[in-house]
This record gives sequence, C-alpha cells and structure tokens, in this order.
Amino acid sequence: MSYGVQDDGTFERKHIDDVQESLTNKLRQEAGENIDLTQSSPVKQLLDTVALEVAGLWEAAEENYYATYYEDAFGTQLDKLLSLAGMSRIPRRSATGEVEFRTNGPNSTDKTIPKGTEVTTKPTDAKPAIPFETVAEATLPKGETSVTVPVEGKKPWETDVDEEWLGAETNVAPDTITELAEPISGVETVTNPTATGDPSAGFVEGRDRETDAEFKLRYENTFAKSGDATMDAVRSEIFNASADVVNVHMEENVTMTDDTDAGGLPAKSFRATVLGGSPDEIAQAIFDSRPAGIRSYGDRTGTAETTDGETRIEQFQRATQVDVHADVTVDTTDTFPSDGATRIADNVVHYVGGTDSAGLAISGTEIGEEVVYDQVFAAVMRVTGVREVDLTLGTGEDPTGTANLPVGRTEVARTDLDWLDVTVN
Repeated sequence: MSYGVQDDGTFERKHIDDVQESLTNKLRQEAGENIDLTQSSPVKQLLDTVALEVAGLWEAAEENYYATYYEDAFGTQLDKLLSLAGMSRIPRRSATGEVEFRTNGPNSTDKTIPKGTEVTTKPTDAKPAIPFETVAEATLPKGETSVTVPVEGKKPWETDVDEEWLGAETNVAPDTITELAEPISGVETVTNPTATGDPSAGFVEGRDRETDAEFKLRYENTFAKSGDATMDAVRSEIFNASADVVNVHMEENVTMTDDTDAGGLPAKSFRATVLGGSPDEIAQAIFDSRPAGIRSYGDRTGTAETTDGETRIEQFQRATQVDVHADVTVDTTDTFPSDGATRIADNVVHYVGGTDSAGLAISGTEIGEEVVYDQVFAAVMRVTGVREVDLTLGTGEDPTGTANLPVGRTEVARTDLDWLDVTVN
C-alpha cells in the first residue's frame, strides 16, 4: 500500500498501527527474526515510542496537505487560506438597543447613570445572563420617573460569559433586560421596551462569528467574479455587497421578446430579486458586475457611482412576502415538554422563516421556494413527545390546506408566531 499523496488527490497517512508494523518489519530485517519484541522488552518499548512520534508527523503532514484546500481547511487555517483571495471571516457582532431606568416615584434630585453601566437578562437553566452596557451617560431628571439609555451587548473581553452568548444571543425580546449588575441610587427597575437588534427600530442586529461552513459557502458564492458579465457574477456581487443581504434570485431574458405582460422581463434584461440590503448597495453591486448593454429590471431603484464620480440608477426587485399561517393540533405523550407548544412554533419558524420566540430573525426558505407541507409536518414531529399531528396550512387566517404552498419567483415565504395556532391534547 502506498502512502502520502495519491493519484486521485487524496492523502493516505500512516496510522500508528501502520507505523508500528513498518518499524517492526524493518527491525526484523536488520536485526534478525529472533529479536525480542515482546511488550515488556526495551526494544519494543522504544519502538512504540518512536512509532507514536512518527504517526504524529504523518498526521501533521496530512493536515498541512489538506490545509491548502479550502474545502478541507478549518479555523485559522481557513482564515489564512481565504485571505489570499481577499476574503475575511465576518466577525461576531453584539446587538444594540435601549433600556429604561425607572423609579417608582418622581426623584427629588437628578440621578446620574454612568456610561458603561451593566444590565443583563435574567439567567435560566438553559442560558446565562446576557450582559449589556450603556454606551452613553444619562441623567434621570428631578421629578421624572424614567430615562431611556442606549445599550450594546458586551464584547468577549469585557465579560466572563462565554463567546457563544455574545453574538446572535444578544438579540433579546422586549422586557427581558431586567437585572442591574450594581445597584444605582434612585433607580428601582430597568427594562428594554423593545427588542434589541431590531433593524426596523434603528438597532444593530447581533450576529455570531461566521462559521467555517458559512465562510466556505460565501467564498463559493464569489467564484463568479465581478466583470465576468454573467448572472452568477451579478448574484455574487449583490450577495457580498452587505452582510444584511439574506438571499438573491436572478432571472434573465436573453431574447428580443418582451415578456412583461406575463410577469416576465423586457427584452435583453435581467432581474435581481433581493431579500435584505440597502438599495444603493444593491445598485452599486449591479452596476459593478452587470453585462454591458443589458439593462437591470425591477420595481425598485438604487443609485450607483462610477469611477468618474457620476451616478447611475439601477433597478432591482424586492421579494414580496407570502404570509404563512398554520393550525397545528398535536396528541402527545408524557415526554412532551412543558414548553412544547413554543418549541413547535419555533421549529416551524426556523423552517419557513420569521422571528422566533427568542426574538431571533431566521432566514428560512429562499426566494421562490415553495413551502413544503411535509417539511412543516416534520418540524412539528421533531419535538419530543409528539405522537400525532393534524396540520393545515394557508396564506390567511383559518388555514385549511394540506398541500404545499406555492411561492412565486419574486416572492419569499415568511411566518409569524401570531400566525401559528398550536393546540396540545
């Protein structure tokens, strides 16, 4: 058997038993068959020690070989490899929001709340207290009962809480930041009236550090480089224009026939349907990568800038939301958890897309992807203790359907906890 790099590009390394066998055979060839290689002999013990070290070298050689391929690299190796392609991993980001410091009655004097005041969520069995800090000094004025202060999730080096809780987990629901790390004279309670990380409220959404798998996928999405003048190039450029772009769907009409009457495209045009991202970022990405002489098409516009400082208007399409409603009735066993109904709803949200019970925005299905009835059914069945399920789907209240929900090519399916009626028997 040959070891090292194989003809098919794989690497076959010697494991410790292979090394031991190879050293044993070599030793017997050189020293004779009668050499004492029992486990208690000094020669055998020395051989095993050498074999362990040699096997480690083979393992290191294998890792070094595969580290040159992004598909097999991981961690710091992946970071360094893809940096050669001009890419870096999207870092962890803490959510921002606002909290209200309150007193039960009007204060007799001004109360100062220092910048850097720590407030947290209440710890549970499942997760620790998520820490935030005020990012500006504030004053609770005399005669007032509350003051609103901006906050931001703490960074890993600012707290003892593990990093896994300091990214997406800092997107917390309203009225969950209720704990003061240190008492403040004249302040009785604290809370966040709105969810942290809500972009619609002007907050920065918290996110986890990009995983190896996500980093590799984003790199693969850039294989079609700008200037290639292909739909893959345009999609890649839009997708990477902003971390807020969730999904992009491309269509093109390469004929001289105008298909707009049928919901299609004008002659010699393309349409980018985009979920997330700002109009100008999308427009700039389209301008930088679109084929010359081929127009962009859609019902939204953004402004791009040329290298000469001139502006250009580009068109694109926003994905139209299809509201997914579901009525779920489950028969359960004794193993069904007390929060099982919430888990069922969250599972459906995680498949379809929307905001779950923790306040996290889930991307879910993609643009133009239908909602598969059996996938929703499977999401319900994944909760422990569910024995039987009666499920109906629809796009409005009182859904009655038991088939897949169609989604148009410029539409995206989304659901909401208020649209999911879960009954437990």
